[in-house]
Amino acid sequence: MHSAKKPVHKDVTMTAAVIDQARTGDHTAFEAIMRAHNRLLYRFVRNLVPGDADAEDVIQETYIKAFRAIDRFDGRARLSTWLVKIALHEVYNRGRKTRMTEQLDTMENVISMAAHLRPSGGLVAQATTPEQDAARDQIRRYLEVAIARLPEDFRAVFVLRGIEEFSVDETADMLDIPPSTVRTRFHRARARLRDLLDRDAGSALQDVHPFAGARCDRIVNGVLDRLTPSPD
Repeated sequence: MHSAKKPVHKDVTMTAAVIDQARTGDHTAFEAIMRAHNRLLYRFVRNLVPGDADAEDVIQETYIKAFRAIDRFDGRARLSTWLVKIALHEVYNRGRKTRMTEQLDTMENVISMAAHLRPSGGLVAQATTPEQDAARDQIRRYLEVAIARLPEDFRAVFVLRGIEEFSVDETADMLDIPPSTVRTRFHRARARLRDLLDRDAGSALQDVHPFAGARCDRIVNGVLDRLTPSPD
């Protein structure tokens, strides 16, 4: 009798050739992996550390550790899951835990936030006035502060489930916690953020911790420089 094989995720299958190249030390493969995952890792890490520079440092260290341990990746889980785990451990190791317990108030309807935050949110572009743009930018900044005020355990779950839209099981795997804990923390995170957003703020939420091309290039180049041996 043959034992059932654990299913391999589609995105892992699609990048198997690139991962094999990375195992040989191919920097082109490293770059492809980084550019495919930079946005996810930045949005996740940036919600757990004090500033942009801290987030970039954590992500670079994450990639360095991942590429040095690439042979340990067996392809049975998502590559993104593996990278998020490494990033989370790096955040903890750096002692960047944030414990902010102030009560949040005066916004509403965060439950619909996830649909607007995901990269492929499907929102139709609409013409806006400078006043509307300014208001949305202000709400976006307020939301970033509000998310930062969540306890770290709640924040990590909220970012993965509510913003990046990973499943309960995927989030549990990334954070090494039971699925039931994911559900509880996500529910409590949403409860704490409830009434934080105005109904008209939805389209502004796509820009929470935006990931610009310059930042992507900076992270990629920083990692590649560190992976390139110095000339004797």
